[in-house]
Amino acid sequence: MRRIFHIALGILVFATALGFALQFAGVGPEESGMARDMRRFGLPPSIWPVYFPVCGGVLLAMIAFAKRRAVAVLWRETDVGKAGAITAASLLFGPVLALMMQAIVGLRFFDIIDASAGITGLALLQSALFLIFGNYIATARRVIGGGFTTPWTRNSEHIWRKTQRFLGRGIMVVTLFSLITLYFAPAKAVIFAQIIAVLAMKAIAAAYSYILWRRENAGRAYDVN
Repeated sequence: MRRIFHIALGILVFATALGFALQFAGVGPEESGMARDMRRFGLPPSIWPVYFPVCGGVLLAMIAFAKRRAVAVLWRETDVGKAGAITAASLLFGPVLALMMQAIVGLRFFDIIDASAGITGLALLQSALFLIFGNYIATARRVIGGGFTTPWTRNSEHIWRKTQRFLGRGIMVVTLFSLITLYFAPAKAVIFAQIIAVLAMKAIAAAYSYILWRRENAGRAYDVN
């Protein structure tokens, strides 16, 4: 798991270096499409190359904090299995997204792609990542600190497995549905809708694990009586 953080930091450094290389080639805030955000936050235009890497680093820190228990358990592990790989991939999401955005800025500047194609490509890549995550979550074997855990999955193998399967399949379903909407909805809206839908699925999965826990404990209480 420590290696994952090293890789994440390396990606952020590379994304920053790419941004400054593009700035040296003549890309400014207007060309990068970030002039509005720079003015909104009162930032000097000259620092636009670090904008996406900083956002990616903030996302990395937020995910690491949200998964701090899993990260602490897996910190010294080298073979974490599928469930641990999900945690590792989640940590890499922000840095990889930052690098992708920097690359899109360069491709747009050199007229290799236009803005619409860049956003559509980002939506397709995000969809592919969510489909992979969903499949991994649905088929992962349980490891300590890995996968999607709630207070009600920690002490029950049965509840853990059913919750993983429910969440993984749910993520794949909402992702496939959002891919269909790309035909008639703006790609930028699809990107945000996917993220909101996946977060909603996690909340629903947490509630589902609680329902399973209540049923399991109700059954035990009934057997005792």
